[in-house]
Amino acid sequence: AEVRHRPDMRPWVLCALALTGGGARAFDVDEESYSSHELSDITASVRLDALNGTVAALGDFDSDQYTDLLVLSTNRDELTVLRWDHESKRFIRGPTATAGVRGTLNVVATDFNRDGRLDVLLVRERPRDAVGAPLPRDEPAPGTACTLLTFIPGQIDRFGKPVELPPAFGQPLALNVDADPATDLFGEACADDDRQ
Repeated sequence: AEVRHRPDMRPWVLCALALTGGGARAFDVDEESYSSHELSDITASVRLDALNGTVAALGDFDSDQYTDLLVLSTNRDELTVLRWDHESKRFIRGPTATAGVRGTLNVVATDFNRDGRLDVLLVRERPRDAVGAPLPRDEPAPGTACTLLTFIPGQIDRFGKPVELPPAFGQPLALNVDADPATDLFGEACADDDRQ
């Protein structure tokens, strides 16, 4: 009889984060604590059991070579960084942003300003009062608004002042098209319902 060896399976959270972590090391969770033949729920042990929102983006926010999480609150009005603490082997609450966050649809974490640290682009519903022409009562404002959050230089516990980008139709595409260190944004700008 042929004996087949089952592949070594890690908890799904660690696999997903390690594969999408952009080169950051996977979490150094003690492998002996988990069986190699089953998935293990480590949500409580890494302090994700009280998560009040959605993991919206991944990245190494504190440059420690470990993957951190960006969590968008359930009501989409608060963004929190959960930093991986490799000493205690759990996530700890990092900086929180509320200004320019309300109505967030999408989150992109990358280094937009080329300072070597991750920045956060928030793509939000465009506020109704930002449109020059009056809108019918139940109609949403056309397009999206974008806010760029950067960290204050030398600090990893506070975001700087939000930077508002021009409104766009739909959501911009974040892509590095010219192979330089900066991520490029592609979209169609809008101003008071006139396409530019």
